[in-house]
Amino acid sequence: MKLKDRLLDFLLRLYAWFFRAAPSQEMRIFLESILFVFVATGISKGLWFVMNVAGGRVLGPTTYGEYTLIVSIAGFLAIPAGFGVMGGLVRRLAEEEDEGRRKRIISTAVIYTSLTLAAITVVYVLLHQQFAALARMGPHTFLIAVSVFLVTVAASLTQLLLQGLHRQKTWAIVTITTSAAGFVGFVWLLIAGVRNILLLYVPFVLGSILFSTAVLLILHKYISPRTFDAKEFKWMFHFGAYIFLVSIATTLLGNLDRVMLNYYLGAEAVGLYQAYYFSSIMFVGVLTGIFTQVFFPTAVKLKGLRNMLRKLDKVVVAGVLGSLVLVPILVGIIIALYHYPLFWTSLILFTLATAVDVAQVLYSTLLSAQGISGVRRTTAGIFASFVLNAILNVILIPLFSLNGAVLAFILSLGLQAIYLRVALGRMGDTRQGVSR
Repeated sequence: MKLKDRLLDFLLRLYAWFFRAAPSQEMRIFLESILFVFVATGISKGLWFVMNVAGGRVLGPTTYGEYTLIVSIAGFLAIPAGFGVMGGLVRRLAEEEDEGRRKRIISTAVIYTSLTLAAITVVYVLLHQQFAALARMGPHTFLIAVSVFLVTVAASLTQLLLQGLHRQKTWAIVTITTSAAGFVGFVWLLIAGVRNILLLYVPFVLGSILFSTAVLLILHKYISPRTFDAKEFKWMFHFGAYIFLVSIATTLLGNLDRVMLNYYLGAEAVGLYQAYYFSSIMFVGVLTGIFTQVFFPTAVKLKGLRNMLRKLDKVVVAGVLGSLVLVPILVGIIIALYHYPLFWTSLILFTLATAVDVAQVLYSTLLSAQGISGVRRTTAGIFASFVLNAILNVILIPLFSLNGAVLAFILSLGLQAIYLRVALGRMGDTRQGVSR
């Protein structure tokens, strides 16, 4: 028996034990997809983990914080790209089996996103001094953030294409290969004596460019510059507009703490925050990301919300308890590798923040898969959480410094997770039938 088959057999047995039910054919496919994503993510994130820790240690909190701020600003800049369509792409591809229709869907999404990306980039470049002043950073640094925004959007679009097509094996191969290329670039820069943000910037940009280029070459048969389907565009835009609002709120919420820490305390505080965030929330987020990457397109197809919710509740409990046990150990080890100071209060708070984040991510994924109604509820919850987070940051950062930002994160996302679970509980099985 091959190693892959043995691991899959283990997952199937684990599923049967955990849920006290035999897995269906759909669940076998789901678990096999998770296996591919898990292996690829483990290798890829392992390489990026080494780069982040080694880079953060070599650069120090201040320069590491400057790089983190660039990535955060790039996240804000990426919000308008592919407005509407990118949000509906995965759902539309996941429910379409006809190859001809898939070609029209993908071509339409690629053309529209490329045009919006070009237009937005022109605006950012022409007004870069004004945007830089608004972001409290130098004009040259802002242009670096624009370049990160460009490659990030391209990589995100191509990843969504593979996710919607259920091409998890292809995604795994490309991810491992391009991450390895980025790692080689990092080692070369490290040996060459580079000790500025380029040490982390170049590998990230290189890996993103290679990833998006490779996927576009693999899926070239689906892409035609002359194919733009107005009907598909309208459907994706209608559904994706709500996902777009979720993306806005999620991006704002995910980067707000760093931006406000920079405003009140400077780049060094951002660097320390990022080190703890990377050691806890982001580290465990890799595992939840593996699950949700496969779970969302699967949940779109499966029927029986109550059955899925009952099983997801068990996954959430396991994720929360696992975080409470695992994260303190991870933070202690990784912060030591960074060679940054270990603050016990911060360790405890980031542990709680990780547990809350696990619940919020899993419940929001299932709710977003329930059509327009679910996306509306998810959007409302995330926007409310963002507003609360902003208010709490203004109050708590001046009082508790770095820990104030973490407290704001815990309170805002904790209330959001509760809201999402209640919203799911109140939704009925609009799609009849139950699938294991």
